[in-house]
Amino acid sequence: MPRRTYTAEEIQRGLVALVYAAGNPSQAHSDLKEDGIKIPATTLAGWKSRTHAEEYERVRAEEGPKLRARALESHMSAIAHSMNVREKMARKLERG
Repeated sequence: MPRRTYTAEEIQRGLVALVYAAGNPSQAHSDLKEDGIKIPATTLAGWKSRTHAEEYERVRAEEGPKLRARALESHMSAIAHSMNVREKMARKLERG
């Protein structure tokens, strides 16, 4: 079976998917598949560690802070929601 050639856009999407999947090629493959992009996990693993390792590290350096900021925002939102629920429950308990 001949090897598939990927476009620059597919490679970029694959590398970004790897970053968003915390470097997990299987998860990145699944995420891409949901978007209709078929890149095997073994190919993604090779891109990450050999073929496009330098580009992967560049994407990781660029996207990492964005991911951490989103995670922090989500975490803070969950904390705020939890505090609101606790306050409502405390008021209900005080009222009897």
